[in-house]
Amino acid sequence: MEKRNETTCDKQQIKIQQIPGLVYIPEYIDITLEEYLLTQIYNQSIAKWKKLANRRLQNWGGIPHEKGMISTKLPYWLQNIATRLQQDGFFPTTPNHVLINEYLPGQGIEPHEDGPIYYSCAAILSLESEIVMDFYAKRVKSETAEGTREYAGSLLLQPRSLLIMRESAYVDYLHGIQESFYFTKGSWLLNYCCCGKEEERQVDRKKRVSLTFRLVTKTIPNVVRLGK
Repeated sequence: MEKRNETTCDKQQIKIQQIPGLVYIPEYIDITLEEYLLTQIYNQSIAKWKKLANRRLQNWGGIPHEKGMISTKLPYWLQNIATRLQQDGFFPTTPNHVLINEYLPGQGIEPHEDGPIYYSCAAILSLESEIVMDFYAKRVKSETAEGTREYAGSLLLQPRSLLIMRESAYVDYLHGIQESFYFTKGSWLLNYCCCGKEEERQVDRKKRVSLTFRLVTKTIPNVVRLGK
């Protein structure tokens, strides 16, 4: 018999054994906090949003750069969650950068990695609706050849859940969301054990908002220079 899923379910944290360093936490926040965060996000001016070809986003904390990020203070509604993530042991210090992405049905993001300018952990908080995220193991043929990728599995990211990518999951894998108007739920999902074990079915996508917390290790103080 085919072994579909080796992941064991814990109501607090689900460690995805197939991808070392990948942890899924359902209901990391409650509905009240979810609604509050969505209110704060959509109360921002239109100028705060950056429109991309396949989604729009808000950037908080500064613009990350390999030479260092000129850091700005996170607003209190993001700082509170960043502090909790550090207190829960996911980061050595409080995350200082947040990307807020809005995904409409049909929108997604190509498989990618976050890169070395961040501490090797990303925490993704999902709001409003569920989505499937795919993971690919990076493979390098040789020192001179370009890397290839190999499908490693998919997770269902439910509203109010937290996804932690660290260690090997952060360094050795790519993650992405398909540009589709639906997704399929079933036993093929790596975290199927905590998704109600529903029968396989197709689900129409709805708008989803994600908050990705990261720690930029090299920062430059935001100093205002005053003229003489």
